[in-house]
Amino acid sequence: DPLRFQIYWRAGAQIEPFRGLTIDAVYAQDIYNTFGSIRRPADSVLPHVRSDTARYLKEGSSGIENLSLTFLKQLTPEVYGRLSGGYLEDMFGGIDAELLYRPFGSRWAVGGEIAHVWQRDFDRLFKFQHYEVTTGHVSLYYESPWYGLNFRIHAGHYLARDWGATFEVARHFENGAEVSAYATLTNVPFAKYGEGSFDKGISIKLPIDFFSLFSTRQIAKLTLQPLTRDGGARLNVAHRLYDETVPVSYGEVQRTFGDFLAYR
Repeated sequence: DPLRFQIYWRAGAQIEPFRGLTIDAVYAQDIYNTFGSIRRPADSVLPHVRSDTARYLKEGSSGIENLSLTFLKQLTPEVYGRLSGGYLEDMFGGIDAELLYRPFGSRWAVGGEIAHVWQRDFDRLFKFQHYEVTTGHVSLYYESPWYGLNFRIHAGHYLARDWGATFEVARHFENGAEVSAYATLTNVPFAKYGEGSFDKGISIKLPIDFFSLFSTRQIAKLTLQPLTRDGGARLNVAHRLYDETVPVSYGEVQRTFGDFLAYR
């Protein structure tokens, strides 16, 4: 009996008071849901950083998805920086800092991110729980010239205080869609991780421009996971530097240069 659904309205705003500073706010108001019928309790022996999803769905069916302040800065021609603070996602809030080195004319980039966050209360409003953690990763990115394939590796400390690495491969299509798969292996033994043994999943990104009557750069993202467990859980932060700089990357320019020349 895995199927549940919710109908809700979602209001959001993104304000840029001056160059580089962005204020994001998103609130969701429940209209109808079937989450009350969820009876399976979280049985994880790790800190419950993701496995309490059912409680967030039921007690926070309406709430703040994001309320954060982000400052982006190009520190040198090849180094970018980001500082974010506030309610960063549904389950965590705090401070997050990131640096990205993306050499001009190269298909690779390397970055580092560190955050100190507190777990949000289940009602997704303004309170926090007692759990806090410092999490961070070193990341390596590569835009391959073959078939639109891109690769990412993130190694570091996860929300449940486990150490390990996440491996991602993505296929980018000419129409802007992207399909990716990932797997995370950490120092949590498979038996302690629980059902599923390790975190893994598939993501699909579709440009909303396909379905919209007006031009937009917004992306619809769907992530399919066989199970939501606590091992290998990363923070979900908006405006990560690599994704922000993709439109002007060497690989993207190479990929679209033919269309640019053909434009009349």
